[in-house]
Amino acid sequence: MDTCRKNLYETFFQETCKYIYTSFLKKQLELEMKELTKTEELILLTIHRLKDRAYGVALKRKISDLTGKNIAYGTLYFILDQLTVKEFVSRYKGEPTPERGGRSKHYYRLTIEGVEALKESQQMHRLIWDGITNLTAEKGAGK
Repeated sequence: MDTCRKNLYETFFQETCKYIYTSFLKKQLELEMKELTKTEELILLTIHRLKDRAYGVALKRKISDLTGKNIAYGTLYFILDQLTVKEFVSRYKGEPTPERGGRSKHYYRLTIEGVEALKESQQMHRLIWDGITNLTAEKGAGK
């Protein structure tokens, strides 16, 4: 088998495996709860805030600025991958930059599904907090 044909078969096999794996993950995620986790919500809202500047480092910095908490890159990218599989965000490459050795940044943007998920989350928060004006602990509930 010549090298060209072998490379073609390897590429086809890799793409097929990636498609099957992604489809499997998507089905698994569809079976899970539809509600966003707090971290997913935070990341989606941060993507919305950053608009066309939403890439890994900028997201991590903005989340830290907003919350005072440090999210690990591994956690951030794992959740971004999940949000991509759920089709709440799309990912695209920017232009290569000299300061990155000619490599491109990967940017994220909200999809229609992501916006809808945030709206549902916002509505859920409103329903849960409706009527609660003075949050206090009950007597005898501990210190």
